[in-house]
Amino acid sequence: MQNEELEEKVTILEELLQGFVERMNVIESGMADFLKTFLEQYKVTLKSIATRIETANKR
Repeated sequence: MQNEELEEKVTILEELLQGFVERMNVIESGMADFLKTFLEQYKVTLKSIATRIETANKR
């Protein structure tokens, strides 16, 4: 009986770990897309700030 309970617990833990790995894969791929988008927007913002500074310096 005790062996069956241990096997069941091990099976449950394996399933939990597999689900965790799948979620981490989704997060990792989503994070890459998020960072790419964020950096593109940040680049645009920095260009805008640089343009404003150049304009202010010319005045």
